[in-house]
Amino acid sequence: MQHHEGYHLFEALPLTPVALVLASAIIIKHIILLIYAKPSLAILSASHRHELAGKILLAIATVLWLLLLAPLSFCNWIEIDLFEFNGAKPFLRLAFIFAAIVLALKPEHYLTVRAGSFIAVFAGLLLLKVCFLETWAEWRVLIVLYAYAMILAGLILASYPYLYRNAISWLSQRVMIYRALLAIGAVYGVVIGLLAILS
Repeated sequence: MQHHEGYHLFEALPLTPVALVLASAIIIKHIILLIYAKPSLAILSASHRHELAGKILLAIATVLWLLLLAPLSFCNWIEIDLFEFNGAKPFLRLAFIFAAIVLALKPEHYLTVRAGSFIAVFAGLLLLKVCFLETWAEWRVLIVLYAYAMILAGLILASYPYLYRNAISWLSQRVMIYRALLAIGAVYGVVIGLLAILS
């Protein structure tokens, strides 16, 4: 992949392959969860208390966010531009590392949820960057909507992680609604994939 001057790394990614990867991930995830609806709900119900998974996700989230905040000598175009707030990047890097250490050391029942939320926001930003310059594809709005949903959900759950537990508990009592949501999600992925192939 060739880097274009002035482009962010993610803006240089071609839309169609990214859309196909995203569609495949959405379809596979939703179909697997749909087939194993009750077992998956049981796993999700216990996931927010899984300390090891939380620490692994937190380590991943920390690395991903530091890549956006810290210029690297061999590819300094990977960092995200904060415009007038670029001078605050050193403080943001320290703050993120400090927060990650505190969260990892502090007993936290919702560490998995918080760390997963950070990754969701990162992934949402990546998708928005990919779509930014692809004005030729009107169907990219489906990816943009998905990205905003990830970012919004990530920000909410990072601040109020107990909502995750409440939502899973609610769905555990309403398995048919859970299955319907998974089916809708799978169809959404199919639509993105078809539009990407036909574009």
